[in-house]
Amino acid sequence: MLRMTKSDKVRAYVLRHYVVPARNKHSTSVTVVAGDVAKVLRLSDRIALVCGALAAMKFEKECGVNLLEKTGPGQGATATFTFAV
Repeated sequence: MLRMTKSDKVRAYVLRHYVVPARNKHSTSVTVVAGDVAKVLRLSDRIALVCGALAAMKFEKECGVNLLEKTGPGQGATATFTFAV
């Protein structure tokens, strides 16, 4: 059995709790705050990892989203990612 990396867990969480619900509501975009994800996944000491997972092309490909905008600090808890869903 393959073990999920922390980045895999971030991507899976955001897909399940942000992207899918946005699609179900027929939204055109969804906004994710890195610190919110880190807090839920208990990765508050790994904000850079969360930001990296969200900024990666792998996330866009796996989840079928496109990054529209990233605001806030590059690797900070208030970094905000807006994706077209």
